[in-house]
Amino acid sequence: MMKPVSKPNLPEGMVTVLICGTADEKILSYFNKKGISVIKNTPNTDIDSAVSTHADMAAVHLGGKDILICKNQPQLAVKLKKFGMTVLESECPVSGEYPKDIGLNFAFIDARIFGNFNYADEALLKA
Repeated sequence: MMKPVSKPNLPEGMVTVLICGTADEKILSYFNKKGISVIKNTPNTDIDSAVSTHADMAAVHLGGKDILICKNQPQLAVKLKKFGMTVLESECPVSGEYPKDIGLNFAFIDARIFGNFNYADEALLKA
């Protein structure tokens, strides 16, 4: 069983699982050799194809076992639960063009949260 990092975005220990959209096979092979499991998220057809596989559009790690995912990514929820994560669902699906697609695009670094709060998903604000 993996031990989730307590500090998202800047983990203090070894990373063993990550969410990835599209990646070159060489990169995926490198992660595999390092013992890092890769969860590939499905393209979100409700947003611009240029960012449809970006992990930061599909999920935000809240710390520990808690992760908030886009409600229109049910396959991602199933994969994350297999790794023991507690999956919370966004209130609104990430959809449309910028800025309607950035509801989960936030970074937690120490006691600071970076992102555009004008477009934050309500579930993120509650969490």
